Amino acid sequence: MNSFKYFITLFVFGTTLIANAQKGEPILAAVLKKYSEPSQYEYTTAYRLYKTHTSQNVEEYHSGLYQKKSKAELYFKLQDIEFFYKGNTYVQLNHDTKSIIISTSSDKVIEYDLSAITKDFTVASVKDNKTNWQLELHAKKNVSYPYSLIMLYVRKDYTIEREIFYYNTGIDFSQDYTRKDISRPRLEIVYSNILSLKKFKSFNLSDFFVEKNRKKYPTESYKEYRIVDNRKTNQQN
Repeated sequence: MNSFKYFITLFVFGTTLIANAQKGEPILAAVLKKYSEPSQYEYTTAYRLYKTHTSQNVEEYHSGLYQKKSKAELYFKLQDIEFFYKGNTYVQLNHDTKSIIISTSSDKVIEYDLSAITKDFTVASVKDNKTNWQLELHAKKNVSYPYSLIMLYVRKDYTIEREIFYYNTGIDFSQDYTRKDISRPRLEIVYSNILSLKKFKSFNLSDFFVEKNRKKYPTESYKEYRIVDNRKTNQQN
């Protein structure tokens, strides 16, 4: 069972309840502004998948690294998969399947899109935890998300500290596929070590392949990798 790939293809002490949930809207607006600023930064992520909404046992754990050089140049690494975004080009480098997938950047988004969440979810409640705000977000009717509840923790500098997604769709946790083990999981993402950008992992397409007679061949570093170029047609070399 590799349930985490399901999510890839698809993200207290002394609390005081704020009765008016509308006070959460300015917090979300400030978070959106914070992440839209042109500043360069990086942070690490930790993904923990739990089988149920209340389980304390971690079924799967994955770590990640996110770097932002500009709105037009981003890098994200999640376990064995690297995502490169530059200009109008998007590259997914999968070391597990040994594949290099090239797309136009308009087809893929690797930065967390909080604006979609603010559009399709409403703030049900807000708690002030002194060092952060805890926002409870409920999905609006007729929106197609696999989760209906999000707990969003925002630091007082308006950076995201943690997110917990409570899924309303079940996935199969069976280990051997001889029987089904369907459960509605929760996914927790922790964001830490938010720092100024150190060494950005930039790229050029020539790092991955060379083109000869209209065919693409992997470079020596990726000679065992398969190239899939989706920019014009579904083409594999």
